[in-house]
Amino acid sequence: MNITQPEGNYFDKYQSKSKVVNLIMDGFFGNFDMLLDGIEFSTVYEAGCGEGYISHHIYNYSLEKQKRIKIVASDLSEKVVDKAKCDFPHIFFRVNSIYDLREESELYDLVVASEVLEHLEEPKAALDEIFRVSKRYTLISVPNEPIWRISNLLRGKYVGSMGNTPGHIKHWSKMQIVRLVGEYGKILEVRCPFPWTMILCEKK
Repeated sequence: MNITQPEGNYFDKYQSKSKVVNLIMDGFFGNFDMLLDGIEFSTVYEAGCGEGYISHHIYNYSLEKQKRIKIVASDLSEKVVDKAKCDFPHIFFRVNSIYDLREESELYDLVVASEVLEHLEEPKAALDEIFRVSKRYTLISVPNEPIWRISNLLRGKYVGSMGNTPGHIKHWSKMQIVRLVGEYGKILEVRCPFPWTMILCEKK
């Protein structure tokens, strides 16, 4: 099973100087925090963490709530993980495939997979593993299609591939991804910050 993606984010939206991109990311993290507000957790695993920005955000969110948590995060790319270790030494980073997280079952209160599934040839195999290590909650985010590709076309990007971001091989509308994730657990809340779908799920 392969993961079809560049090492790290194809476009670094987390450190962009564009006001428009920053506004969109504010919407992403605002909705992300609203999902976190509704649950209790002290241990977190992020699968497919890339450069570690999501894990770092969860860490800072918890500090603001005066909570200390343990976060373990992994990515397939050794290069990306090495950079994340330098940038965010307060998080435990590892090199692992999302198909084999090498963790005990039901070990983490919350497991996060943000913008990972669209890169996978076997997303169901990844979900099997994500839900295996989750003790209770799972938070998934993916591009909301076809809104994602239309947005790319409107800004003149990836026209030759009909707006498809390089590395994206799976595509889900809100209804499709909710149906898929719902096979693994109880859907607690769905949010759609432009142009993503976010799902908070409780393990069955």
